Amino acid sequence: MRSKHILLVVIFLFIFIGLLPLGQVTAQQQTQTRPGIQTQQKTPTQTPQLQTKQPVKPPVDIQFTNQMTRSRKDMQWSRTYHDSYRRTKEIPYLQLAAEFCLKAINRLADTQKSISRTTKFYNMADKKRLQACRFYTKLQRMSFLLEPKYHLRGSGNACK
Repeated sequence: MRSKHILLVVIFLFIFIGLLPLGQVTAQQQTQTRPGIQTQQKTPTQTPQLQTKQPVKPPVDIQFTNQMTRSRKDMQWSRTYHDSYRRTKEIPYLQLAAEFCLKAINRLADTQKSISRTTKFYNMADKKRLQACRFYTKLQRMSFLLEPKYHLRGSGNACK
């Protein structure tokens, strides 16, 4: 039992002593720059220059993921409003379902335009867009059973 305690103390000291040099940074190390990075030395006669940074465009897969997530949420809202319309037969629910469905369709169409046709992301977005188009067609058919002023408009070029 005592040997286990001694072993634990030795391990603790080894770790503590081993990490101690990592925490000590000299002033010289703080002023060194990494290779390839140039720093500007300010002299008293120089005026500060405003540097405008170009916005960094996120990688395609991050942008794709964000757009797919947003379109999925829009479709969830569309289906929720569709279910509410089926229960209550109140026309504003059908209009909201169509609005959110069109948002998802347009978002997916824009996502497809920004991606090369040879990637798997294009095909995934295409599949989801076509599913959303079929759902919008279903909503349109439901609206055609109502008065003409409540008919839903076409989806534009996004569903062609």
